[in-house]
Amino acid sequence: MWNKRNSICKTCPHNLTSDKIPIPDTLEEYSIHGHYKCSSSDVVYVIQCTKCRTGGLYIGETGQSLRKRNTHHSFT
Repeated sequence: MWNKRNSICKTCPHNLTSDKIPIPDTLEEYSIHGHYKCSSSDVVYVIQCTKCRTGGLYIGETGQSLRKRNTHHSFT
């Protein structure tokens, strides 16, 4: 995701700054075609589970800002 981070935002520290996401349990990578801020909306996003043994990925889309959507994920 975006490489300029907001120091008080809880979403920014978790945003990727790379151009590729490795797919767990495969040798494949997904290329990132755009970089976004935590205030960006109408985006497709990927969350990698750090608690799962497999490092599973959740892919979603939202009309909300990434910051607001991330807050909802934190509580579910």
